[in-house]
Amino acid sequence: MIFTQFTQGVVVEELRWKRNKWMMENEENPKLEPDGTPKKLDQGDMVFENACLFMRDAIISREFTDAIKANDPGRILLVLKIFALSFRGNGRLKYAYEMLFFLHHVEHVWPEGARRIALNNMVLNPSGEEDSGVEGDLVQEHVNLLAKVKYKARGSNASWEWMFVVTPCTITLRELQNNIHSSLGSDMGTKHASAKLAEDIRSLMDSLSEHRVYEILPGRVTAEDDPPVLDVISVGMQQLQGPLDEYNKAFKRLQERRKLIPVTQEASPELTFADLGEPVALSAGAASEIPPLSPNSDSSTSSLPAFAELAGDLPELNGYTDTTADIIQEEFDHMLTELEDEASLPLLTERDVALDMDAMESDDESDWESDSDSSSDYE
Repeated sequence: MIFTQFTQGVVVEELRWKRNKWMMENEENPKLEPDGTPKKLDQGDMVFENACLFMRDAIISREFTDAIKANDPGRILLVLKIFALSFRGNGRLKYAYEMLFFLHHVEHVWPEGARRIALNNMVLNPSGEEDSGVEGDLVQEHVNLLAKVKYKARGSNASWEWMFVVTPCTITLRELQNNIHSSLGSDMGTKHASAKLAEDIRSLMDSLSEHRVYEILPGRVTAEDDPPVLDVISVGMQQLQGPLDEYNKAFKRLQERRKLIPVTQEASPELTFADLGEPVALSAGAASEIPPLSPNSDSSTSSLPAFAELAGDLPELNGYTDTTADIIQEEFDHMLTELEDEASLPLLTERDVALDMDAMESDDESDWESDSDSSSDYE
């Protein structure tokens, strides 16, 4: 009952439909009170609608976190499908494209072996404990931070050779340091106590109850400069058709290119090493006996046949239009788009790459203060 009432986009859409209908009817035929004053809006509730959408998105994010901890690729893929729509609805087109690319290849392109490799290595478990899965890229970022900040060589010892030696040992060194801290006490570092959330939760519940956030008050609206929150999943679904068609066209072009027979030599699946014959030994002066290719040479090997001539000899090329230049330009433009700067959170301390989000421990902040060279690598 609670899930159906407070986390469903259908409830939000129904309230917004009623409000929009009331406003359209009021524009055509203004509604008046018995005393002649304009009638106030009595449909929809913007505050309740925004709260429901927040609760739904928060539950989806929590499901994604739990799926990673449980190392459940199936649940991860289900959430990624929703994230693809959410990114599209939020205007994060690059992330939406990458989600679509990954999901399409996992379900329809990659062979069974490659699919298993991808799904079985999405999540790692450095601690080996139950429900302690961590994203693979987060583990790598954790190792990078330890190597560049915590265990980096200083002074004249700083070199790539030292980085090569210490990088594989960062996790072991970190575990050794934690064991020493546990044995000798906390005087060698600062251990952050678990947050006490009982009072914060009580204050939050009191505030929600006082403002009646999760109660439907017909006609309640937000400020004019604070419009209703978009249902990004629904918006992403509505906007998906066009980009999906473009993606399918690009994918089919790549498939056609893969089916082409190379113009230099025909593929021969029956060719074996026995068919190659005995190797021919070249003398020291043999290279000088080979005539160089020249643009003015009359030899038939001095110039390549035109595409039209190849199309006449190879039936596979009939009706084919060479779009290699267009595809290369398209890929180049895509690479430039990937390089565009986007606002992101810097990875400066161990908290930013913590492997356990529920119980974080870190050293004294002074130990993790990096110099300007190190911090620039993460900005």
